[in-house]
Amino acid sequence: TWDAEGQRPLDPVTGNTIDQATFVAASADGCLSLAYQGSGPPSTGALELITSQSYSDLQDRINADPEMLDLHSGWRRCMSDRGLRYQVAQQVIDHLDARAQDIAHEAESDHHDATPEQTAELIAELRTDEIELAVADWTCSRELMERAPGIIRRYEVEFVREHEDLIIQILDQQSQG
Repeated sequence: TWDAEGQRPLDPVTGNTIDQATFVAASADGCLSLAYQGSGPPSTGALELITSQSYSDLQDRINADPEMLDLHSGWRRCMSDRGLRYQVAQQVIDHLDARAQDIAHEAESDHHDATPEQTAELIAELRTDEIELAVADWTCSRELMERAPGIIRRYEVEFVREHEDLIIQILDQQSQG
């Protein structure tokens, strides 16, 4: 674990504490995962934290960071250079999902709009397109995947410091649960 500027490693105790707190408090999946573990009800504090305006503001600050904007712009340019007009990676997933749903709908027995052979051909085309899109996304995401974690980490560390008392309370609840 590195300091907020990503310049030097933190000592192991501090690093582990920040890692654990960041996992619990600054990651929606982490908070939700931990909040729903165990036999009791979800941790009210964890749910309040990740649904708070502060957490929403954290996401907004990360998304508005000039480096992040530049990285996303680079991804769009790279995809566009390959003839792919997506603004964000989620659009790729949504596009493929919509095509798969269309194929499934056409193949349903009560529709019979596509023969089994046509359905197989549509699935093969979708599979080919999915692979091509995945390769393009992987290639275009390389710099984003290398640099974004450090940018996000800076904001998460700040968030953890701002909400230290609540995070300690959440950790205590989790250890008692």
